Amino acid sequence: MTPRPVWFMAKSELFAIPVLGPLIRRVHAFPVKRGSADRQALRTAHELLASGKAVTIFFEGGRSKDGRLMPPELGPAMIAVRANVPIVPIALINADHLMPRTGGLKFAHVSAVIGEPLRFPHLQGKAGDRSALKEVSEAVGRAIAALLCAHGAADRVPPGYLQEGSVNSDQ
Repeated sequence: MTPRPVWFMAKSELFAIPVLGPLIRRVHAFPVKRGSADRQALRTAHELLASGKAVTIFFEGGRSKDGRLMPPELGPAMIAVRANVPIVPIALINADHLMPRTGGLKFAHVSAVIGEPLRFPHLQGKAGDRSALKEVSEAVGRAIAALLCAHGAADRVPPGYLQEGSVNSDQ
């Protein structure tokens, strides 16, 4: 889907699964310990971005139970602002059918819709400013919600999610 290799930030638990761990490393995944400020994962992401690589980070920090958008985390915004890189919003449609939270892997048609890059030059140097990170997170959340609505998955967008200030990234 992309003209260059992409690295993925993935929860550290996946790397302990016998077959999956080695496989996801081969497709450029690196671990992140969720629920904490994983300095090694942050360093890895920053180094990759600084060297011109693309890094995929799931803004919500996990899968929702029903496939609907959840409030975004602030960590991905901090990484992007610190590295001063654009963010390309991507809406995954039906990914919850492929890997349901109940476990297992099922066959499902999953679509990925790629949006236009979002840039935040006015926030350069503000990676420690919570309000700046909320601005970025909410803009990304709204962009993903708009992509979902435009591609037949409006049912995945909670009511009011597209309104300014309603994404509620209150971490």
